[in-house]
Amino acid sequence: MLGKNGVDQRQDVAIWGEHYLIRFTGLLVSPLEFVDELLLVNDQGEDFNQFSFNPNNQVNSISRAYFTVLSDSFAVAVATEEMPTLVRFDQTGNQLNTRSLAPGSTYPSVRAAGDSLLYLTEEGTTAGGKRIITVRALRPDFTDVYTMEVATENDVYFNAASTDASGAYYLVYWEYDPEAQAGIGYRALKIDDLGEVVWERQIADPVRSGGIHQGYLAILPVGESGVTVLEGLEFSATGCIGNFCESEFGRLRIYPDRDGPAEVYDLNFSPFGMELLPGGEPFVYGTTSYYSDGGKGVLFKPGGWPDGTEVHLLEFPDTAEYGPASNNSIFGMSVAENGDLVGIGGVKLGDGSDIDNDNQQWFFRLRANGCFAADCSDLAENPGDLVPVNDYMTDASFTIAPNPAGAHFRLLGLEAPAEYRIISPMGQTMGMGTATEGTEVRLAAVPPGVYLLLLTRNGRVVGRQKLLRI
Repeated sequence: MLGKNGVDQRQDVAIWGEHYLIRFTGLLVSPLEFVDELLLVNDQGEDFNQFSFNPNNQVNSISRAYFTVLSDSFAVAVATEEMPTLVRFDQTGNQLNTRSLAPGSTYPSVRAAGDSLLYLTEEGTTAGGKRIITVRALRPDFTDVYTMEVATENDVYFNAASTDASGAYYLVYWEYDPEAQAGIGYRALKIDDLGEVVWERQIADPVRSGGIHQGYLAILPVGESGVTVLEGLEFSATGCIGNFCESEFGRLRIYPDRDGPAEVYDLNFSPFGMELLPGGEPFVYGTTSYYSDGGKGVLFKPGGWPDGTEVHLLEFPDTAEYGPASNNSIFGMSVAENGDLVGIGGVKLGDGSDIDNDNQQWFFRLRANGCFAADCSDLAENPGDLVPVNDYMTDASFTIAPNPAGAHFRLLGLEAPAEYRIISPMGQTMGMGTATEGTEVRLAAVPPGVYLLLLTRNGRVVGRQKLLRI
């Protein structure tokens, strides 16, 4: 637990070496104050440095801090009424360099592309009153590489941005005709590290939920020439999952080829963001219901998680220290090099009626082994802060024989009957069944390749091994 209580909260998290950088912004209720701060947290979940960007605790402050991490520092774009500023800090809190930004503009995104390039996005207005977006490519010392404007004959509004390993910048914007008071449409574009537009394309208008126009929350590169975009309303008051859905709250659109049609996934929950796994596949996080009791954090992966399911609902661990939770959600996530998922979100303890004490923040790390259920999670003994997940509980002598396997193999060393599932690298289930000691599994329908064999018992993962089909 991070010990923040209040309303209208928003968090983001980034992995920074062996530490975590967490952004918290929201209106606290006890005492009444607006907080916008970054916390440095160690690998035990303990705060060891704090950076505040609303020092006067003004409730009406419009300060918003957007950050990005480099290997040895992090940069923060602080948007205030008085003087927007870009600042770079080291881990001890020393300011390495500072750059004043244009008053009157907003800076909704700062993104690092490796350690050599930063992209700062600015929304502003021309002398003629037209809204434009300015993309500034900077070196880590904040000197300019290039500046380019994204503008049309109408107004343009920023939606989302990201970068890739090549130094390219991706942007989603909305074009609006102020005279006709009508939206023109949404566009996505890619800009290389020299400031040249690599491609630009129209993307679909987002769905509407309850008459509210939703926008795009995230854009990420996919494969060699694809892109994926996530649409949704950031704080939807209701949500659903499974058969209890009454309306749509967002969609994931994957364009495997930037010029081709999209693969569309309706998300029957409130999405808050999207990240890429080490293999390049996107996943979406959010909540089934932000305000209502019973809401759960959601992880959605279109290709399926290692257990073959697309959707996982997270349970906040019920412990003597914290007690039960009536609601939890995931606001921000980051992916470690080994595939672990690090998240930050909100949790309502008790029945959620005591707003001063029940509305808290939780910080967790999930192993990259498909174990997401409450029965494989526990809180660290140290109060707060990190919710690790245990490794697989494996059958001690479970083996696949032979492996590599041709037309068939046998499962040996099973302590009790178990369910098996053969999963492809894309998350597809290629075979499944129930096995006891010595069961023969035939592979006639499984093409040659490398697969994951997942073993479960009573819904709990008890083992996994790599299977090579020849």
